[in-house]
Amino acid sequence: MDVWSKCILTGIYTLSPLHCGTGQTTGAVDLPIARDAATGFPILPPTTIKGVARDYCMLGDMDESTVNDLFGKQVEQIDKEQAETENSRPVSLEAGALIFSEGRLLAYPVRSLNRPFFHVTCPMILDRLARDLRALGIDGFLPQPWQGNGMTIESGKAYVSDGDLAGNALVLEDLVFEPNEVIELDPLKDLGLRFGDLIPKEEDRTRMLLSTGLILIPNEDFSDLMRRVIPVQARIKLNRQSKTSKNLWYEEYLPSDCLFLSIIGERPGRVNNKQKSAIKKLKEAFSILERIQMGGNETVGYGLCRWTRFPEKQVPES
Repeated sequence: MDVWSKCILTGIYTLSPLHCGTGQTTGAVDLPIARDAATGFPILPPTTIKGVARDYCMLGDMDESTVNDLFGKQVEQIDKEQAETENSRPVSLEAGALIFSEGRLLAYPVRSLNRPFFHVTCPMILDRLARDLRALGIDGFLPQPWQGNGMTIESGKAYVSDGDLAGNALVLEDLVFEPNEVIELDPLKDLGLRFGDLIPKEEDRTRMLLSTGLILIPNEDFSDLMRRVIPVQARIKLNRQSKTSKNLWYEEYLPSDCLFLSIIGERPGRVNNKQKSAIKKLKEAFSILERIQMGGNETVGYGLCRWTRFPEKQVPES
């Protein structure tokens, strides 16, 4: 039996700065973003993704019973039912039928002297993605040769999808690759096109940026960038009476144009044959989720994202 009876792939693309925090201080940063514990790469916590999906479905035309079936009942609902029932037996807290993975980073926008920015990834991201897809029995997303154990790249080299960049010096933030270190890699363009399928079809220019501006760099260089280039902003609260700053804190945020992938699955045995599966119910309501806002600082425009389902005809239900 499969761990998840059905799966869909979704892409989350940031349109404005995004802050999904950890609730604790790290070093000099008071409000850091959520990161993978092992790699330090940014992630979108699954609790954040599930919570946003639930809220938007509740705001849409989905009835409360269906929402509870998909996402589970909230604790306050359980308390209310317990207070209203005359039965002394506790009301059960049941999990929903849907499973949400964390949003894993696929490509990060890095400033450059060659262009305003490039989407940059690394072999570790692609190897982990291929491993996760194999574990869930999902075929058809990663093009060859990325479906296996990926490709071995040389240390100190940058691989580009655009042949016009090959043989020229490449500057990514403060990383400098000499002309002989910038190599065209044909399969990288196919990978960029596939990543582009995680962005809405009407966003042709953004999809083209991924296909022509995807760059693969060594793991150590990408890890170094993730430690140094995540923006940190100082925030203050002014005291109107004394005209002085009252509180000063520093917070991290993800910039626009980050691409994440999240897998949504269905728990086996949650529905019978006469009912629609939870995944099918979510698909029918996914138009509600195509434009979302997640994370903190909503009132200053943070967290605007496009949430896109990967085309089903290319990834069959597992």
